[in-house]
Amino acid sequence: AAVVTWLVVNLPILTLYPRGWYEFFRLNSERGADSDSLLRLAAKAVGTTWDVPILNIVSFGLMILLVIG
Repeated sequence: AAVVTWLVVNLPILTLYPRGWYEFFRLNSERGADSDSLLRLAAKAVGTTWDVPILNIVSFGLMILLVIG
């Protein structure tokens, strides 16, 4: 059901505006944690900052764990 929903939402945009669709995902892959995100709060509590590639890996891993769970 999740894959079908993702396709229903994304496929029309990808078809009509492919450059914009790719740009959205490209820009999101380069941005850091927002100041109100749980990952930023966790990093601040530990006294560190995460580089964007590490942040992407951590957030992707957490998403996979939530999907599996």
